Amino acid sequence: MDLKPFANEHSARIIEPSEFQQDSFRRINITIGIDAITGRLKGETTTTIQSYRFDKDKFTVIQSKKWLRDHDITWILFEPAEPKDMKIYKSNDTKVKDVDTKKGLVKAFYTVFGNIDSDKDIVEPGASAKTIRERGPEGSDRIKHFKWHDVREVPGRLQELGEDEFGGWFVSKMSNSTLGKDTLIQYQEGIISEHSFGFEIIKEDEDESGINHIREFKLWEVSSLTAWGANSLTRTDYVKDIKDEKELLKAIETITKYLQVGRFSDELLSNLEQKYTDLTIIYNSLITKEPLKNTQADEPDAIKQFYLNQLIKN
Repeated sequence: MDLKPFANEHSARIIEPSEFQQDSFRRINITIGIDAITGRLKGETTTTIQSYRFDKDKFTVIQSKKWLRDHDITWILFEPAEPKDMKIYKSNDTKVKDVDTKKGLVKAFYTVFGNIDSDKDIVEPGASAKTIRERGPEGSDRIKHFKWHDVREVPGRLQELGEDEFGGWFVSKMSNSTLGKDTLIQYQEGIISEHSFGFEIIKEDEDESGINHIREFKLWEVSSLTAWGANSLTRTDYVKDIKDEKELLKAIETITKYLQVGRFSDELLSNLEQKYTDLTIIYNSLITKEPLKNTQADEPDAIKQFYLNQLIKN
């Protein structure tokens, strides 16, 4: 049998492979994008379907499960296609529990228990207990604190990880670097209001209503997110994150909050001042429906011009 989970196809297990005769498995095509793995059960001479495989380029997870239900097929395990990097990311509008500016400590939640998210997943209490014990600060210390899931942006080091009745939480000590100091100020001023985490599902099951219950996962990292976009404030192509006037105003409002605080590093403030100027020019051009006058031919301005034109067209 192939290694699981599969990179290019979803798999629905109907019967455990251990119940079949060894070397009796065959693959047959059912229809476009759907194959079945058949084999002979122990003591039998006829073949039985052991699992179904769905081409991920033709079937989403939801479509695959719908096909199974439409054909009255019950599965015991459904494994979505997973690339080699099996990390999944989930963002939550979770609360910050405490900020100790003197010690440089931040305590916040990275996930909420019992909440149905947009993927129809629920993280169950205890889902991270094992990974915290094995990989947390008191274990192998392999779980990291990033910003925007960027491995190059490490504002602090995790000191504690735990669970309570609300969800999974962390305590991180901000580093003495410029990034760490800026991040601590962002927490203090309420600019960081959302968190996310990168993880790999270990155990899950789906109930009759189609809700997926995540009962165990391997935690790789927790991430702090600012109010506007993933790493948007540090990229030259940040304008591409803006899809309409509402998002444009949100971006300007967020940057204005940074500038009003004024206690960030000179590097960050200079970067934000330039972006504030860029965005206000774009906003004024959007309101007047006049094309942006591109005074420089460098790549960042070309990118801004392209996305502004798309914005005006919409």
